[in-house]
Amino acid sequence: MKILITGATGFIGAHLIRHLSKQGHKIIAWSRPAKPPAGLEKYAKYTSVDLLENVPAIEVDACIHCAGYAHDIGDWDTFYQNNVQTTINLFSAVSTNRWVNISSASVYPLLSKVIEEEDIDVNKFPSLYGKSKYVAEQWIKDHMRPEQSIINLRPRGVYGSNDRTLLPRILNQGKSGTVKLPGGGRVRLSMTHISNLVQAVDLSLQSNRHGFHVYNVADKEAYLLRDVFQKMNEGFLNKEVRIKDVSIQFVRSLISISSLFGKAYPITMQAFDYITTPSIIRIEKIKTELDYQPKTDFYGTVDSITTWAKSVAPEKLYTAHRDLAWFNYVE
Repeated sequence: MKILITGATGFIGAHLIRHLSKQGHKIIAWSRPAKPPAGLEKYAKYTSVDLLENVPAIEVDACIHCAGYAHDIGDWDTFYQNNVQTTINLFSAVSTNRWVNISSASVYPLLSKVIEEEDIDVNKFPSLYGKSKYVAEQWIKDHMRPEQSIINLRPRGVYGSNDRTLLPRILNQGKSGTVKLPGGGRVRLSMTHISNLVQAVDLSLQSNRHGFHVYNVADKEAYLLRDVFQKMNEGFLNKEVRIKDVSIQFVRSLISISSLFGKAYPITMQAFDYITTPSIIRIEKIKTELDYQPKTDFYGTVDSITTWAKSVAPEKLYTAHRDLAWFNYVE
């Protein structure tokens, strides 16, 4: 197939480009940087495209939309322009009947129950990012044609080698050999290894289901947050790392007080809520309808992830340098 992938210089896009190219597909890669990272053009034809302006018309067999602004800082206009308007522009310019839209489990409210695809509350989005991803989904649903197959994937906490979002944050916390976590990190969370997300995309491309479909994507099991921080930092530092229990209420108060005085606290209230509230998403729907079988888990990949991290210059790793997605690319 001739497949267009947006967000080609990002973590998810990088893995998809290499995987699908090796399967024999012709990949067209779009992203904002004028020049692609080293290695990308071995797998795809790269074009610098800003999805906010002058999106070229193109006809392809399938489009995988990975581009977006994923952050816990920003106003609604920033999120709308980069996650909603870009989706509108792309959908309007690209001619294809097969779409895979990489959305996010951030569309769900913070719930203590296991979360299913229908658990949306338009009055309780936990973040502007989550709201913007849902608005983009709904725009596609409202403007699609009957003959199209559109699959929205909602992963949670995508991780793996070449990650420049979660991994730098986790390793920054462990520099001293002690990780301070509110409540000691005693919450269980769903996460999605990049290889499991790639499998979900593969199955979506193979699916002949017409219409608009939404699926949660995650590893088979949920993880204890303190295990993730401890094992990742111990693997990276090659020494024992201690988890220090910090009062949840104390940290929440500090964040609130800092906000009142217009000062930035090391963690935003949104990020704080994410690491202190259990969040487990149910994946039975994608398993039943697309035969999704997550084979990779956190414990089996810690070594490969930390080995890759050690190959990166510390200043690039800790600052989440934009080239990390393609640096020393690891399957």
